[in-house]
Amino acid sequence: MSKSAEVDIEEIFSGAALGGISIKNLHTPGNYITYELNVEEAGDYRIVMRLANGLDATSNTATATVNGALQSSFHYSITKTSVDGNEWFNFMDVDAGVISLARGKNTLTFTVLERMGNLDYFTLEKVKSSASRASAGDNETILFEDLLKNPALMDAFIDQLTVEQMVFLLHGHGENVPAGTGTVGGLPEYGIPPADTADGPAGLRLFENTTAWPVQTLLACTWNTQLMNEIGQELAAEAARYNVDIWLAPGVNIHRNPLCGRNFEYYSEDPYLSGTIAAALINGVQGEGIGVMIKHFVCNEKETNRSYSDSRVSERALREIYLRPFEIAVKTANPWAIMSSYNKVNGIETAENYDLLTNILRGEWQYDGVVSSDWWNDSVQYKELLAGQSLKMRSGDEAGLIGAYKSGILTRENIEVHVKRVLELVMKSNAAKRVTEESAIVVDGEKNTVFLAIDSTWKSSEIGMEECKDKDGTYNTTNTYGGQWMVFLIDVKKSGKYKVELRVASNDGNDTINFLVDGKVVGHFRNTVRTGDWQVWAKSNG
Repeated sequence: MSKSAEVDIEEIFSGAALGGISIKNLHTPGNYITYELNVEEAGDYRIVMRLANGLDATSNTATATVNGALQSSFHYSITKTSVDGNEWFNFMDVDAGVISLARGKNTLTFTVLERMGNLDYFTLEKVKSSASRASAGDNETILFEDLLKNPALMDAFIDQLTVEQMVFLLHGHGENVPAGTGTVGGLPEYGIPPADTADGPAGLRLFENTTAWPVQTLLACTWNTQLMNEIGQELAAEAARYNVDIWLAPGVNIHRNPLCGRNFEYYSEDPYLSGTIAAALINGVQGEGIGVMIKHFVCNEKETNRSYSDSRVSERALREIYLRPFEIAVKTANPWAIMSSYNKVNGIETAENYDLLTNILRGEWQYDGVVSSDWWNDSVQYKELLAGQSLKMRSGDEAGLIGAYKSGILTRENIEVHVKRVLELVMKSNAAKRVTEESAIVVDGEKNTVFLAIDSTWKSSEIGMEECKDKDGTYNTTNTYGGQWMVFLIDVKKSGKYKVELRVASNDGNDTINFLVDGKVVGHFRNTVRTGDWQVWAKSNG
């Protein structure tokens, strides 16, 4: 075994009934360990790693490469708990995915992207090809692009995913669009792109010059559904221009109290008018390929203590007043997503309310889209899934979901239902179209220079985006640190050797980045220029 310099293998287990040596200091991004394997029988092998983490519960990501080729990227969370006073020996099993090994010598490397903890050991178990996977070709990975071409592969596609990868898809991640509200999807090892969301009660709210449309209360005063449809089309065109895939609007809560601070983004005190006007807007937006997330479901009609209030309401009032605009919008416009509200309804969190989300919304109204939480709500995610809510924004509780799965509260089938809904949402979005139509940068081999704009990339969720202030414009990535990554899709028309030149801005001047093609490390570049500011640029060759 070989390892990065910071990794230590001299930590002796100290807990009761524990013994031996663990590998520690894997929590630092960029650290790695490498094993030389002598494989007697070629095939697919499942990795199970026994890991511990003395840090606070957090998202952890690492990759597994075989002979330099990326084969697995696994996401998981380990909750910080104490075993005999030392959390670093609180080991648990983590499914790290499936890798393919050739007969004979293989080099297996685990590289940390977002913390990893201590490693006790890992196991390799040979797996058989499932019948569902064979439908796409024996032992072949089904990619998201394959799924777009053949949606019948959905079950086989999900069957490939580990539980850790599935729960990663059930919450939001960092935005690609400046001032956006986060992304949905984004699992590059299977080609799943991130679909970007943006808020805005009167048009898109971004760090851009976007149209300020009249607030929804004024629009409702027109009673003009044709006008609303046309406004929706214009909103969609603007969203597409800025790569926004899902708009967090419209709001259809009722004007119950004139003091409600959100009244300007709701339509009226009339349920029929609110639902009808909203449906016309939704049809205009979604007819142009941009999704909406209608909100706030339901009874979020006050501002005081909005996040923790309890709306006590009779069933008749609930159905005839507060649910009615949502029902009209769902049945006549089928919004791609619905956002639950912060408040309780009759003592139950809306995000955990089975009667609202499953019996009424999915059962009576036959809605099968994504239900998302409001941003950073306080509900318990595994309870949300059981109630019928698929997505937690902007971040989720991976440790809680995995713990609920391991304890039997959630089954794999429970999780797969929601993963399917999230994948279907991404498949409908322009993010999917960018995968097949425009996201691949064409390199024909005849031009001297091909410019790869940074807004053509997928990135790890921690990387921020900001608009460049120099002559080149577009966006740049901010705050890039060890273990973070960016992925460009390139359509090469002529094979050969290509020189890579990057423009960077750095306060450090001691930057090294590995360069991979199709998961295989082909080189690296080192920047030694300290430009002195994040918007002062210099060129670096790789």
